[in-house]
Amino acid sequence: MTMMGLPEKKCRQALKNCDNNIERAIDWAFSHMDDPDEDDNAGNDGDSVMQAEDVSKQYECDKPGLYEL
Repeated sequence: MTMMGLPEKKCRQALKNCDNNIERAIDWAFSHMDDPDEDDNAGNDGDSVMQAEDVSKQYECDKPGLYEL
């Protein structure tokens, strides 16, 4: 799942929620990409702003695409 570009934390959460069924976990992970991770604690407003910036940087990719239309 991490080879597909999913973060490790989201993969663990998906597998946990889908009884370690990889096909269901992949579907779950892509369906819940915007959901906050369970392990994150809700802090004050300053912390949530910092977490939002960290999450957006986590999904950035500067690699060139492999496919062309």
